[in-house]
Amino acid sequence: MKNSVLIGMGVAVALVLMMGPLAVQPQVQEVLYLSDSGLPGDGKTKLFRVNLNAVTGRANLILLPSGEIPFNQADALACTPDGAKLYAIDKYGDPNYPGTGKLGYYDVGTASWWEIGYVKHGGSIVPGIVLAAFSPDGILYAASEVTDSLYRVNTGTAVATLVGPVVNQATDAIVNVQGADIVFSADWILYLWANGSRTGAPRGLYTLMLPAALPGTVYATHLGLGDTGSYFTGLAIRDNGWGDLVGSTHQDEIFVIDKANATTIEKFWMYLSCSRYDYEFGDMTVGPLKLCAKTIGYWKNHSWCGATITICGITINEQLGKEILWDARGNNFSMLFAQLIAAKLNTNNSTVIQIINEAEWWLCGQTCTHSGDTLNWNKSFYDKQQKREAAGYWEALDAFNNQFECE
Repeated sequence: MKNSVLIGMGVAVALVLMMGPLAVQPQVQEVLYLSDSGLPGDGKTKLFRVNLNAVTGRANLILLPSGEIPFNQADALACTPDGAKLYAIDKYGDPNYPGTGKLGYYDVGTASWWEIGYVKHGGSIVPGIVLAAFSPDGILYAASEVTDSLYRVNTGTAVATLVGPVVNQATDAIVNVQGADIVFSADWILYLWANGSRTGAPRGLYTLMLPAALPGTVYATHLGLGDTGSYFTGLAIRDNGWGDLVGSTHQDEIFVIDKANATTIEKFWMYLSCSRYDYEFGDMTVGPLKLCAKTIGYWKNHSWCGATITICGITINEQLGKEILWDARGNNFSMLFAQLIAAKLNTNNSTVIQIINEAEWWLCGQTCTHSGDTLNWNKSFYDKQQKREAAGYWEALDAFNNQFECE
């Protein structure tokens, strides 16, 4: 059972943010959040909305209604892709900030606080969780600066599943993820800012590649340190997941940085009620992600820009892919292949989205659909049962590709 701690009701409608389904909405307003854990041991963390003003150079902070939560050090903050809930993890194992290791969430629409339970892996509380982010399909990821590993956290039970240690792909060195944060872009790219460094694993900005099977190795590609010289406390992304990265520092600053190399684009000073804000430690996150997917009709008529995908372990380039897309019809396997191609193109050849994984697993389990390095997309169905099963998967993928349609 969840333990609900009510901290405020009757919130003004103007502060209700994106409570609807994950549909593409061109008028979505940029939403950035910041947590501040304050002084050690006070048992409270404040949650702010952040408005960046390029004219004044100020990051104006707005305390959320009843936006003080009973966590001592919420350095792991993550907003659901629909913008409805702000999840936080109370850091465990730091003697200076004796947090509980619990997972909880702030409901944006009702300004109420809910505690779920201790984030545990193998029956033990995971220490040092200071990084968290939701993937666009709603999976909560968190990383520990103690284990230097990434986890998936069940938001209903707080049970953590090990994804794997974070390893610099260029050197095989374990990345010191101490400090900062992780964030997903709307097109499924996972960024990490690591404040710590090791031989073969410098601090700075990385992209992470999630393993195909859990647990595995989370390979990291170092993009750069940039020119800020800052140790970030949090990381978010602008334009609802499509823009530049933003990072908070305990020097009361928020930097906008280039996600290609971490160089500085803008710098903002934190302000609260027209006065400079004395920020301690915490985290950042982005509100609703503006997801963007395209249908099979789009992908068969537009360039893939060099992208390739894999199905059944076989690489599909644009030439082969478009041949399959143009052949798609409902009386053989080509329609399922086509919807799977579109879903993989829409998600950068994802290996973590459940419906894509399930459809590919079923398709590749049908011996008639591939042989060696050849895909038999025009193969007819054996019987009505096989056709019904295939239809179930292609209809689910079609719904996925159309749910976030943005052509």
